Amino acid sequence: MMKFTLITVTLATLLSGVAQAEQVDFDGLSVGASVVGQAYNDTSDHNRDDDTTQFTGYGIQFDYSMNKILGITGGYTNTSSDDWGLDLKTERFYTGANIGYRFEGEQWAVKPFGTIGFNTIEAKVKDFSVNKTFNKPYLGVGVSLMYKQLFATLATDATKLDSDVVFVESRLTLGYRF
Repeated sequence: MMKFTLITVTLATLLSGVAQAEQVDFDGLSVGASVVGQAYNDTSDHNRDDDTTQFTGYGIQFDYSMNKILGITGGYTNTSSDDWGLDLKTERFYTGANIGYRFEGEQWAVKPFGTIGFNTIEAKVKDFSVNKTFNKPYLGVGVSLMYKQLFATLATDATKLDSDVVFVESRLTLGYRF
């Protein structure tokens, strides 16, 4: 009887350890690289047919997930455009909260979320040595897919820079969760 009890306890301990090892904890720090698309929509100049300038570039993003609902995000993006034959560049620093609900499986998770935060956007026209900096709040939406330690996030943020100027940024971020 003692031998049977010892074998049963040993097997139960080993099997629960294996089951526990396969459950992934999705909280913690994540770091990723982003492909970025931006649109600067200025409707103040009624003489232009096209009031949107498109930018493309790259970025880096940091996320810290505290639980299934709340996370903190921050990052940097650098983009450029040659619309209208000008050398246009933007740099953006942002930080904020993402609020949603993370649906979890054993090794995967998906989290649709909304974001609210603050960003600094510096717009530069190199040909004319013009720089303009905006410090404004932003709102956004996104979805994050996680598999084990890897993640992919698709997010869009919008910032109202002026009464008739809206800045929109969309990012596809791929990264690793520590």
